Amino acid sequence: MVKTLIFLTSLVLAPFSFAAQLNIIIDDLGHSNSDFEWLGLPTEITFSILPGRHYSQALAQAAYEQERDIMLHMPMQALDGSALGEHGLEQHHNEIQIKSNLLEALQGLPQAVGINNHKGSLLTGDAQAMLWVMQVLKQQQLFFVDSRTHIATVAQQQAIDSNIPNLRRHIFLDHVDSLPMIKQQLQRAIAAAQRNGHVVAIGHPRSNTLLALQQMQLPVSVELVSTQQLLAQLSIDNGSDQTERGETIDDSSKLALVLPIHNNSETVID
Repeated sequence: MVKTLIFLTSLVLAPFSFAAQLNIIIDDLGHSNSDFEWLGLPTEITFSILPGRHYSQALAQAAYEQERDIMLHMPMQALDGSALGEHGLEQHHNEIQIKSNLLEALQGLPQAVGINNHKGSLLTGDAQAMLWVMQVLKQQQLFFVDSRTHIATVAQQQAIDSNIPNLRRHIFLDHVDSLPMIKQQLQRAIAAAQRNGHVVAIGHPRSNTLLALQQMQLPVSVELVSTQQLLAQLSIDNGSDQTERGETIDDSSKLALVLPIHNNSETVID
């Protein structure tokens, strides 16, 4: 109920914005004590925290106290069969297993207002599995962000079909662990936001990424927004449909073609 009120309040209070909107999500958090350094970044930057890691709950609570958006970074099966860790969702799981694993992960991270997929190049292409995921999210009144770790993902479409507030990742910031490259990716994200009105960029807890974000300077035409703020703005722009319409931003020629750090053996085409 509290999550619902927070999201509805953001819809009511969100002003109509003419600035391009940049949403940044940091994945793979919860492993290390050094993750707490990220709390010094602007609170508009969303934390996506892995379930069941040593620092997951403490980091989530600290971020929650900052009124920062927190997401569950839900492990899902990859094509390479890499280990998922606690609560991972696999293609051979039945409906009960998928839903119970997701619910257990959410119960361990009660501050989460949405989820995105960790890995998932195999599972996000499975329409039935994604339907079961969306049924849980609808029941829990959470949003979904498709990390797009494979071109064949059907996850966002299932969210749309299930009337779940949703977004998709457009750019990975740190596929190369190089400060100049990460800064270049940030500039590409800013340019994409200016062209298309908004962009969703995903980064990871790496020292160069942290430094690049600490040094980031946005032009006045671009606004850094939280994930919930972007969903609220899109709801206003699209007439209460809390989904990212394909025509809003789906220009493969203008967005980065990059591999994610956490799943760099997988094909990522955007």
